[in-house]
Amino acid sequence: MQRLTYINLRGESLTFGRGAPYLLRSVRGVGACANAVTGTEDGMRDGKRLLSVRREEREITAALQILGATRRDLYERREALCRALSPDLAVEEERRGRLVYENDAGAWWTWAVPLGDLDWTARAGDVHTGVSVRFRCESPFFYGSEAREAVFRQTRAGFRLPVRLPLSLGGQAFHMRVTNAGSAFAPCVITVEGSGETPALVNHSTGAALTMVSPLPYGERLTVSTDPSALAVSLTRADGGEENAFGYLDPLSSVAAFGLRPGENDIEYVPGGDRSRSVIRIRWYDTFEGV
Repeated sequence: MQRLTYINLRGESLTFGRGAPYLLRSVRGVGACANAVTGTEDGMRDGKRLLSVRREEREITAALQILGATRRDLYERREALCRALSPDLAVEEERRGRLVYENDAGAWWTWAVPLGDLDWTARAGDVHTGVSVRFRCESPFFYGSEAREAVFRQTRAGFRLPVRLPLSLGGQAFHMRVTNAGSAFAPCVITVEGSGETPALVNHSTGAALTMVSPLPYGERLTVSTDPSALAVSLTRADGGEENAFGYLDPLSSVAAFGLRPGENDIEYVPGGDRSRSVIRIRWYDTFEGV
């Protein structure tokens, strides 16, 4: 079983699956993306010296049949397809439509923009026998269907560490062993609920750290997005106002470098001073090269 579901910015969805009206015949582009490799030549060396590897953007193509109960129904189905795939409903500033891919092993999603160019030429009676729907995905990755979360919060008995699979917990009071069950580096969103401290968060598995240099007052919340395509650090005041807050972090902190490597990550909460009252949440999606 394979199924594709496209959801535009209005929340309208189209499902391409096993039955009418949009029968999915095949899907291409859900494996690992092509890699762009750059290298340099050395006159004293055979071959090339590898400098970098960069994943290309992803393109997904669904081969469909459109099944109409009548000729009129067929025309209505293809007009509905065009309407839902409109670029006006797929792109708005940094927002994108979403494409969900499912098979017998699970479900995954990625951001997607339809490329249009639908062709109605192939038709037999009330069925369009060959329609290709293409999507351009800026991210080369697929993401797990559910967000994962790990929480550092002090209680009288120590740290309370809620479990949401595939999270596994270590035995040290200020550590968690957090698992990214995917096959690629997973960026995350970190929120710190203020308590007047200047805490730090360290991923000992990658060497990356986020260190605060200014105390975060009670009632305020710092949000850090580490996705390289959407880097942001914002402060939400007690009155609901928001502002840019990169100044709360040590300049040596590399926001884009903080995330979860595939597999297990040893993460430590380092309190600023003799207290540990801040509440720190790490939220991420398991990230996959292909599915």
